[in-house]
Amino acid sequence: MSELVIGGRTFRSRLFVGTGKFSSNELMARAIAASESEMVTVAMKRIDMNNPQDDMLAHVRRPEIQLLPNTSGVRDAEEAVELVGHAVGGVCPFCVKEGVKVYLDPSLRRFDIVYPACGSPNSAVKLTPEELELLSGGEWCDLCKLPEPAAE
Repeated sequence: MSELVIGGRTFRSRLFVGTGKFSSNELMARAIAASESEMVTVAMKRIDMNNPQDDMLAHVRRPEIQLLPNTSGVRDAEEAVELVGHAVGGVCPFCVKEGVKVYLDPSLRRFDIVYPACGSPNSAVKLTPEELELLSGGEWCDLCKLPEPAAE
């Protein structure tokens, strides 16, 4: 299998692994290591990103791991904004439950780079729209109307 390059970073594995549902942080760390995944999704409700001593982060923060924060576990849009600085509309399109469809609006194609589930490049994955489609398994679906160009 060819290497996966996202935002200039090369990944050997195409597997995304989540941090939920483990009975202990030690088991989670062993499972992530055994999977050889380099991309790990982390629910923002479970960690304190500002605390390098956070017990869960201590088990997954390694140079070869790209953390992908998401808003799973939040009660409402306000809590999502409080936790990650953006509303639920920016929820990560990766690692959704089986059967949940991901729709990508064609308006994303007007950008060379998009940042799913984030408000800045240091809190998400930097992707081209084509990479977003490939990695999310999303379907292009016209969901919004672009503003009309101003009359000259």
